Amino acid sequence: ANGPRVQVTPALFDETIDFGLTELRDLVIRNTGDVDLQWTMSIQPTVAPRLASASSSARGAASLEGVRILWDQSHGQSSPIPWSLFVGELESRGAEVVPFLGMGQSITAGLLATYRVYFSTDPSVSCTVPELNALKNWAEAGGGLLLVGDNSSARVPYNGLLGTLGADIAFGDTQSQVDGVATGGAITAHEATAGVERIFYDVHRPLDPVNPPAEAIVRTNSGAALVALNSVGVGRVAVVGDELFNDATIGEAESIYDADNRLLGNQLVDWVTGGLWLRTDLSGGAVAAGDSAVAHLLFDTADLGSGDFDLNVQITSNDLTAPLVNVPAHLTVIGAPEISVNPTWLVFVDTPSGGTSTGTLRVANVGSAELSVTGITSNTPKFAATQATFTVDIGDTMDVDVSFSPDSIGAFTGMLSVESNAVTNPTVAVTVSGDGTVNCTSPCVAPSLRPLDVEGSNGFQFWLDVAVDSNPGAIGAAGFDLNFDPRHMSFANAVNSDGSFSASASEVQPGRVRVGGFSSPAIPAGFSGSLLQLLFTVDCDTCLAGEQSDIFVSDLVDDLAGLAPCCGEITLTECPSGHGDVNADSTLTATDALCANLIWINGNTVPADTSCQSFGDCEVAAADVNCSGGPTPVSPLDALHIYDRALCVLDPVPVSCFAQSNPDPCGTTLRAGGEREAAIFFGEPRVGDGTTVVTIECDGAPPAVGFELEAPAGLTFLRMERGAAGAEWTALEAGTIDGNRVRIGGFDGERRGGSGSLLRLVYAGTANGEFRVTEVADVAFRGSRQLLVSAVPPAQDGIRSVHPNPARGSLTISLGLAAPHQARELRVVDVAGRLVRTLPLAERGQGQVDVGWDGRDATGNTVAAGVYFVALRLDERVWTRKVLLVR
Repeated sequence: ANGPRVQVTPALFDETIDFGLTELRDLVIRNTGDVDLQWTMSIQPTVAPRLASASSSARGAASLEGVRILWDQSHGQSSPIPWSLFVGELESRGAEVVPFLGMGQSITAGLLATYRVYFSTDPSVSCTVPELNALKNWAEAGGGLLLVGDNSSARVPYNGLLGTLGADIAFGDTQSQVDGVATGGAITAHEATAGVERIFYDVHRPLDPVNPPAEAIVRTNSGAALVALNSVGVGRVAVVGDELFNDATIGEAESIYDADNRLLGNQLVDWVTGGLWLRTDLSGGAVAAGDSAVAHLLFDTADLGSGDFDLNVQITSNDLTAPLVNVPAHLTVIGAPEISVNPTWLVFVDTPSGGTSTGTLRVANVGSAELSVTGITSNTPKFAATQATFTVDIGDTMDVDVSFSPDSIGAFTGMLSVESNAVTNPTVAVTVSGDGTVNCTSPCVAPSLRPLDVEGSNGFQFWLDVAVDSNPGAIGAAGFDLNFDPRHMSFANAVNSDGSFSASASEVQPGRVRVGGFSSPAIPAGFSGSLLQLLFTVDCDTCLAGEQSDIFVSDLVDDLAGLAPCCGEITLTECPSGHGDVNADSTLTATDALCANLIWINGNTVPADTSCQSFGDCEVAAADVNCSGGPTPVSPLDALHIYDRALCVLDPVPVSCFAQSNPDPCGTTLRAGGEREAAIFFGEPRVGDGTTVVTIECDGAPPAVGFELEAPAGLTFLRMERGAAGAEWTALEAGTIDGNRVRIGGFDGERRGGSGSLLRLVYAGTANGEFRVTEVADVAFRGSRQLLVSAVPPAQDGIRSVHPNPARGSLTISLGLAAPHQARELRVVDVAGRLVRTLPLAERGQGQVDVGWDGRDATGNTVAAGVYFVALRLDERVWTRKVLLVR
């Protein structure tokens, strides 16, 4: 017996194939011996790819041109930043690394068909069974996998995948915290470790087990497997139990140990991509004596450029005389066009509805013949390419403009199809997306939400009002985005509300602040006015006065959903703050002080059509001479300081900020807190004759006073009257803010006031309720800030009043009915005592009762002008009141 004898024909392959085509060739394995032949086949590179030394950029002669790598970020790490060095080197060598985010898609055979390598780092979610099967079939057909990780969350997903592949490699149960450097015998000689002398590792997960034919090519100092390889069909899988190619690990390795981590990473990619252009349907078997087997070899040029390529087909058998037979395979690829489109997902910035923004696609010819693009089509008219047909020379690129034209507000996604004569990928799909936003050229139509216009100079800090106009429903919860040009203004990370709407805000990206909040109780339907305020700073030291920039709201949700999102505008001005020249006439006068007081009274805003207006919001900044800032920076104390400076300053040109100027020409100290040794307090209220009067007393002659008073419902503010202590004050005014809230402010410029009655606030109406002081500035408020007023005195029998008197026609008779009466009657008689008319009077009414008389007698005729008497009889008592009618 001579044993098994192997004979392989042909002895070599030398094929020439057009790019994009395939050829099928037979390899015959014959057994000329007299014992069964056991054989296996593998496809190996003729020369191991070599890179530059580890201390260099790790980019060598081995090209990855045409290699597409699918980077699976849908199951594991989603941030590309920690892998920028490794991925950047692969791309610099010609590879196309494409992140796969999932976005509702799965890993399928169709997806994998366009890629040569599957790359994954620390997955936390396992692949589904269909995804695992797709990866297995793809790998067995020649795909390469590079699996990297050390987290505990990666163990189950990776072991599920490795088990499905039959790779005979698994991630161990425990994680090691030991740092070290693998050298010498810890690195096995292999084409992937060629030139690698030192591998730095830190926190890692040993690979256990690694069963033959899988091979560990890098081990730790303790002997645990760290990098292992195996073949899957004619594909390959490389498994790494540490993030050896992460930016931080590479950086630490090179700075501390001068290790070869990046060289290993690049050569692992070279290894898993090796042999793909030559595949076989048989990887081994048994041949009886005198028999033969035929393996079909597929030469595939789909992932190759033009040029010459070489591989070795190696037959290993139990033939002791020739255990290894090497069959060289040479392939010459005749050039053809190939296309690369970048990016594959084109994202547009916010674009106003009805407007257009553009982006750029770069089309490259990475093949070896002229590329002809025959069309670029879109599945939606919102996205369109401006140039659809063109040619690209070998190695050249063409930039194509793509437009986004939203016709409404919202997020839009589409797909562009780039058609060409590329052999392997004639149709390239490009995802396009963008947001349609508010068109600031369109009018704002209620119901709406709008940022109010503002003005300011560089460094000017302001509260931006966001106002609702006629909201159709109650606002209990609300959310929206505020958009602005970050080159002109910056968000100061603060929110102010009027107390009813509680809100928070955060800057989600430069130029976009996300706002959310709630109101308890809900703001009622039909509301118009400021919803909230956001604090911003003008941040544009290179801007010129007059430059304008849009501010707009978008993405309205909750109780704001459905409102029209609108725009405001910021105008860049020269607006120095705190100088006191409120009306901007370049001269400091008492008028500026009165304007500052008026700003306080009107809630730190300037009423329209007043002599105080200058630059919009700059009046408030100018009036804040004590530089207190905040949402309500101006108070009557600022007005007093301006008045003092206007009388005492020698130079009429305003200075920068009173609180920062020295010396003070008036010989006083300007303090942000004000002068607080004096106090104000409630005096005794007065109710009667259809009015309610609230008195404010003072003690210690305060130089400035500011406070806000909220009256009970049912009262209407009529006027403010000065008391004896406030008679000589320079300014003392009151104004209605909204509803029944009144703001009062003033200052005693000549310091002539004293203690006593400062002012009286007169209201129409006699309702019961509580007056409440809600805000106090520049003075202490003594005692309780609540004043309970009983507006209706106890009822007494009789006629309380007749009004009007004299009367031209109708009049009202107010009666007091303290208790029920057995008999009650209300009559009108003339001067002779004759009955003119009996007026209706309810039998059981009690308290204050109003009865009207229209000046007519019992027959309905109008009575003559003259004197008449109203007579009320309750049981045995009678009350009369004279009435004069005039015609």
